[in-house]
Amino acid sequence: MPSTSALSSKYRHWAIGTRIAAGSSSTGSRLLGIRGGASSTSLSEAIRGGRERLIQVQIIHRHGDRTPITPIAKQMEYWNSTLPQPQLLEKISRGIRLRRSSGSYEPMKHGARGNPPFGQLTSLGLFQMIQLGSQLREDLCCTHPNTTNSILTTNKLFTVDTPLHPSRIQARSTDFPRTIQSLQGLLVGLFPDGFDFHAHTNNSHTSHDAENHVMEVDLRNAHYHIPDPQPRHTKLQERLERQADLREHIQRKEMDMLPLAIKVTNDLLSNNYIQEHEAKQVSFGFNVALPSQEEPSSNFILPWPQLAEITKCLRVHNLLPPTITHEEQELILKYTSWKWFETLQHSKLGKLAMHHMMVDLLDNMLHLIREAEQVVKEEIRDDTYPSRSSNNTSALLHIYSAHDSTLIGLMCAFQLTQPAEWPEYASYLKIELLALEEAENDHDEKTAKSTTTKQKKYYVRFSLNGTLLQCKIGQSNDNDDNSNLIDMIPLEKLQEFIHDLSHIEEHDEAMAKLKKSIVSS
Repeated sequence: MPSTSALSSKYRHWAIGTRIAAGSSSTGSRLLGIRGGASSTSLSEAIRGGRERLIQVQIIHRHGDRTPITPIAKQMEYWNSTLPQPQLLEKISRGIRLRRSSGSYEPMKHGARGNPPFGQLTSLGLFQMIQLGSQLREDLCCTHPNTTNSILTTNKLFTVDTPLHPSRIQARSTDFPRTIQSLQGLLVGLFPDGFDFHAHTNNSHTSHDAENHVMEVDLRNAHYHIPDPQPRHTKLQERLERQADLREHIQRKEMDMLPLAIKVTNDLLSNNYIQEHEAKQVSFGFNVALPSQEEPSSNFILPWPQLAEITKCLRVHNLLPPTITHEEQELILKYTSWKWFETLQHSKLGKLAMHHMMVDLLDNMLHLIREAEQVVKEEIRDDTYPSRSSNNTSALLHIYSAHDSTLIGLMCAFQLTQPAEWPEYASYLKIELLALEEAENDHDEKTAKSTTTKQKKYYVRFSLNGTLLQCKIGQSNDNDDNSNLIDMIPLEKLQEFIHDLSHIEEHDEAMAKLKKSIVSS
């Protein structure tokens, strides 16, 4: 990964009026929060002896550093000063078209959206995303000549023969300013010289948008990319969330942590960091009443997601009140993280909350395989799943700009090993599709002859910030140890897991809503 100073120098021309000085020590690794990770090559060491070939990558990333979602009126001027200048935002948006549903535009409704300057990407956050894009470019691209069939090309997505090009990418984002701007920043790092739509246009799958010198970012149906949409997609999810929250060990932990919630809430109120009536207008996470459903209370206590997001933002910018210690802030974050994972791992809640996105991720893989093999495979979606636009169905790289809750939701839904820490700003979940040719021996009893044929099989591998995540899919529910965790899961097993909807009682209702929303767009 490039150093912070080198990166700042490389992208100095982008920093129009930003508060971050190029090469400044204040933009070190602690603030940037981008952790270097293992490349695809190192992840595959000793797994298949280098015989697997990387054929597709899907990146789901969290946005960069942001201002608090909950308004902090006391520091309004400061938070305004952290935002990127309008000229910079206009510059990174060039060559990109946002695609929303047809009809009059309405912002995505969610309590975590924020009202400017709150809930917005900061200049620091933009640089985090540019650095992530540069890191991904280095990780995914092989530019060395004469490396055909070598380990350098089998574990690189883009090569000299199949270079990185906008036509080979499909981008999506939730319809929040901070996630859209984060994606634009990532694309700056991925294409430091800008989009060259004229280069390598011999690709037969070049999209209409690329031909018109525009890269499209799809914002449609993004409410399926978060596990806590408002309102929930199904009544079943609401019931499962209530059940998860009422479990005995959760209730005991809540009682143990309650004094800390009261103390920190009072510290923020007494120091005029927040106002109760404004804080109540913000709601996100699980088992949090919407503002219209709240009842007046004389003992106001901030929900854990708000306590975590406020104190995290204040600490990153060295603005924590002196009455709140770093140890208390870390405990808040640790407990909030634990509760999110405990909730989404309960029963089938994570899979239910993230199922539509899981189908989309699987859809991307199967589209590529069908086109690569030129053979009709099993239909990706049955009649319940409307087909997506055919543009860019063969994309080699899919990018989803989303939230920490998206990453946590997918890790729980795919039954992946839980990371040691909450996903920081600019964290990314990588889903790799690998093709492997396996030899199969056939013996003919009549002729007593044996023949060897090669059968291509596909595997899926997950990692978070470059660290391999093991998968529990297929492991017996009675086995609580990790002895059966696997590094790569066969694609057919993943497909069976995603399409197993027998536990979802209200599946038809949810699918009807999805079909209606897609058809209307």
